Amino acid sequence: MKRFIQIAFMTLMTLMPVQLMAHSNHASFDPVTAEQAEAVADKTVQNLVNSKQLAESWKTSSKKPATQRESRYGKVWVVVFKNDNVKEEDKRSLHVFIDEFGNPISANHEGKI
Repeated sequence: MKRFIQIAFMTLMTLMPVQLMAHSNHASFDPVTAEQAEAVADKTVQNLVNSKQLAESWKTSSKKPATQRESRYGKVWVVVFKNDNVKEEDKRSLHVFIDEFGNPISANHEGKI
């Protein structure tokens, strides 16, 4: 019985640090600013061009300031790029969506998330 109590105590002591670390607030994440969202959107467009999902002409497209929009995923930043070199009028705008922590969510021509 003494051996069982020792093993139970050692198991409890081994698992205690895991239990103490199991709370949800390990680090605080501050929402990104409009400038940071624009930087992420710039990088997203560059990555889409480099992966051949967008034409090279998007590298020199103009950009509107980031705006924030409420979506079913929470608040998101929207950065709109305009490329007049695209022939199809409905494809001249690219909307890049960034979540509040700076992660790219989506990019499309329709502006819908």
